[in-house]
Amino acid sequence: MTKPKEIVKAINHEYNQSISYHVAQRVLGPINGTSIDEEREQFRQLGLLVEIIRQADPVGYVKLDIDPDTSRFRTFFNCPSAAGSLSKMGVCQ
Repeated sequence: MTKPKEIVKAINHEYNQSISYHVAQRVLGPINGTSIDEEREQFRQLGLLVEIIRQADPVGYVKLDIDPDTSRFRTFFNCPSAAGSLSKMGVCQ
């Protein structure tokens, strides 16, 4: 399966042009069988995933970061309470 970073590298090598990783990823979606509608639905479900994790592990740390201006996904971070001492030392935050 072709990876986005391979697309970025190939475009740069063949055409001496730069494209972002995000653009390469979007190009690969249809090629790898993922439609834009499927990606949108998966994105919409991230909030639900965070709530399910928080209900299952209220002591753990979960963060979903979405850019408020563009509504683009930034990061998803999960440090379960099972990490125990790591969480207390601040490693997971």
